[in-house]
Amino acid sequence: MKRLRMIITTLLFCLAISIPVTVAAGEVGVFLSNLPTCEIRTLGVSRPCRKNDVISSGDVITTKQDPSLLAIQWVSSSLVRLEPLAVGQYRVVFTPPAETKGVLSMLGDLLGFARKARRVTNVAVTRSGSESQLMLPGDGATLLPGQPVTFSWCAVGIKKISITTEAGLKVKELVVPGGQRSLTVQPEELGLATKVVYRWKPLGASSDESGRIRLLESEAARGITDALRLIDNDQGAPSDKILKKAAFLQFISENYAGDYALGWLQYSIVSELPLQLSNDDRGVIEHLKMESGVNYCW
Repeated sequence: MKRLRMIITTLLFCLAISIPVTVAAGEVGVFLSNLPTCEIRTLGVSRPCRKNDVISSGDVITTKQDPSLLAIQWVSSSLVRLEPLAVGQYRVVFTPPAETKGVLSMLGDLLGFARKARRVTNVAVTRSGSESQLMLPGDGATLLPGQPVTFSWCAVGIKKISITTEAGLKVKELVVPGGQRSLTVQPEELGLATKVVYRWKPLGASSDESGRIRLLESEAARGITDALRLIDNDQGAPSDKILKKAAFLQFISENYAGDYALGWLQYSIVSELPLQLSNDDRGVIEHLKMESGVNYCW
């Protein structure tokens, strides 16, 4: 494990040379119990601090307690600080690892947080159906060379998928076998240049769906695929490896936004998990699916 951490830290350090670190807008904490003398304000709206409610970067917590004693599960306690604003008032500030060092060592924290933050709602249950109910890879997705990508859409009767430039110039058309609502291809089949944004669209009278895609350059993509491979080759249960890979992809997508948008792969990886898991792990799966940013058909 020590060797694995060193290798991935090196890989991610190389990536960090060209990746600006940004503050994540996602969830960074979850309350472990009801806190009667505590309030949290999100986007100007205050609410009590209740068990299982999530906390996001930028939220403001008001409490009469020492904030370090609050029953909160952070995504990683070393990356979150409570910045004093006034007496008893603290802003939640989350800072990703400098130069992405420590990402691998955080995987246990990320998975632990997902287990605490998991929540299966009616919406999640509705959204967790067959793959034909998903729109993949969504809008703004970054594709990895050599990593198969599934295009999936909501409309019926689609016979082709078009790939065009942002200006509308045709790059590629893919034939969809009759009746299918998804198609899996290698990115190399699409005729994409790296660092260029393209638009994909199912062609059909009833379809107004489309999305943007971009092929990652080989050096950046290699850092991601090598990291995933190393996690896969590490010791541990297969289900934990899958969840850790999904958590890794979510962290990279959230904290280096603009460079990586890998929610489609996060969703696909988590969907590989068998159904015969504990209720807790099924809850984690739903949480990671919901956090993937994948669009759903209704």
